[in-house]
Amino acid sequence: MVPPHPEIADPPPSTPPHEALLALLRGEPLRLDDDHASSAGVLAAALVEDVVPLLHARLAGDPDGCRLHPDVQARVVHIALGAAAVEVARQREVTSVLQHLADAGVRPVLFKGTPLAYTIYPEPSLRPRADTDLIVRPAEVDTAQRTLRALGYSEPPFCDDLHGQMPFERLDPSGVRHAVDVHWRVSAHPIFASIVSGDELDREAAAVPALGPSARAAAATHALLLACVHPAMHHRNATRVLWLLDIHLLASQLSPPGFDRFAALATSRSMAAVAAHSLAVTAATFGTVLPERILTALRSVEGEASAAYLQPDRRWRHETLDSLRHMASWRDRLHFLREIAFPSRHYMRARYDLGDRTTALLPLVYVHRLLRGGWRTLTGRK
Repeated sequence: MVPPHPEIADPPPSTPPHEALLALLRGEPLRLDDDHASSAGVLAAALVEDVVPLLHARLAGDPDGCRLHPDVQARVVHIALGAAAVEVARQREVTSVLQHLADAGVRPVLFKGTPLAYTIYPEPSLRPRADTDLIVRPAEVDTAQRTLRALGYSEPPFCDDLHGQMPFERLDPSGVRHAVDVHWRVSAHPIFASIVSGDELDREAAAVPALGPSARAAAATHALLLACVHPAMHHRNATRVLWLLDIHLLASQLSPPGFDRFAALATSRSMAAVAAHSLAVTAATFGTVLPERILTALRSVEGEASAAYLQPDRRWRHETLDSLRHMASWRDRLHFLREIAFPSRHYMRARYDLGDRTTALLPLVYVHRLLRGGWRTLTGRK
């Protein structure tokens, strides 16, 4: 759980729902047991931010200082217990998948939500996530694909070559959805794709015993850098409470030498500005204790191309132009544009649910894709 920070003032009862939620997660006392509307607002904010299990843990950890209206609190308990039950199934599934991959000669490295849930949170169900991300060597992708298919996983429509990853999913007999994203690059964006390679993650990977003998996760400095760049890298620098908590908990566990290694890594990969931004927002939100010299060093770096991703109001066209600008060759650029405009027939058949129907329909759906995508781009909705 996030440790309390007494230096942050207690919020008044009129605090907006999102701020009240943050106050609770910071460990500040807040009594709303006589206010159903405000309590419901806090729950609504927690649902949007996907932190209801964390909210439950906070309320359970300080029942005298933190309360919501009984009806709302009962709903929080119900959701948290459901998340804990689902986590049991997911833990069993991830352990099985990793063991089958190891038996096939593939030992991936876990990164993002799943390994964080099992290493920095008191209970894994406190860290909700939609899928399990793992990275393998490019030569291992086919083996990983065959192994997952043999376990009953299927692939939804996806331009895997464009994104450097391949999603898999299955529904188990109890109705729990399991999703595994097999990466061979950490990002589809050229600026971020090489911030840490699979080989680097492999060399410094740490064991995750709770997920079986084959489970390995990104080392602390790698995990923190990936957590810091994730919002800018894939979500146009959106701020989400859960992502800030990841950064807060990872940074809170780093030693002074660990911070030095982190700063050196962020700087050498031209991610200093992005890392400094994420750390500063986290510290402002959760009171994270950071060495001032680290923030100073990161902020002193100038001229990084990745800093453009911190600019507000970015759209798909900005991401595309930046990707094209930082590709190594014109061949890569042409391939990238072809994948955007004319993805594979397999993808188009699946995306438009054509099944085995005649290929005569394919030109029509390609035209539809181009017109729809072009209109969304021109109107700023893409």
